[in-house]
Amino acid sequence: SKRAFSLAFDVSVREVTLSELRDSVARYRDRVKLVCRTRGSPPPRVHWLKDGVPLQPRRGLRIQHKR
Repeated sequence: SKRAFSLAFDVSVREVTLSELRDSVARYRDRVKLVCRTRGSPPPRVHWLKDGVPLQPRRGLRIQHKR
């Protein structure tokens, strides 16, 4: 016997727009603000790295995510 099936797929496409950071110089203990603007569907995840190691919030370092 034969059976017919209908299938529907919902495919998410990762199209990401990422702003580029500019080089900056700061003196010791200066306040620095780095902003990364992204856009995509689904919304991309942003990870901040220093020397290849993920940054973790700590005293003197605050990481904020806004949607």
